[in-house]
Amino acid sequence: MKRIDLTAVCFPANEKGVAKDFLESRKIPESKIQDLWFVPHAQTLGLLSDKYKDRVLGDDPRIVIPFFDENNKMFAFQGRAFGNEIPKYITITLDPDRNKIYGLNRKLR
Repeated sequence: MKRIDLTAVCFPANEKGVAKDFLESRKIPESKIQDLWFVPHAQTLGLLSDKYKDRVLGDDPRIVIPFFDENNKMFAFQGRAFGNEIPKYITITLDPDRNKIYGLNRKLR
């Protein structure tokens, strides 16, 4: 599996007003917004994985939520719609053997 670089098609969510405004309206704290990304066109997410090329439908903006394992290696990411777009979530799995659980890279306190 090749290393996926979200910076190829995404922007930090805290740097894009529409994304930051949406996340703040959902009461997401700034410390968590820093972990999220924004993509203006959902279809560009398909460019990050040959498996999903031409399979991502819609061209609406999305919040991108990366999933990291215990070793801080990204194994999946989701594109979350801002409104009532269908589907609301687009999930791209880079490692099919992993359960899609967010926050595995964070230590329990």
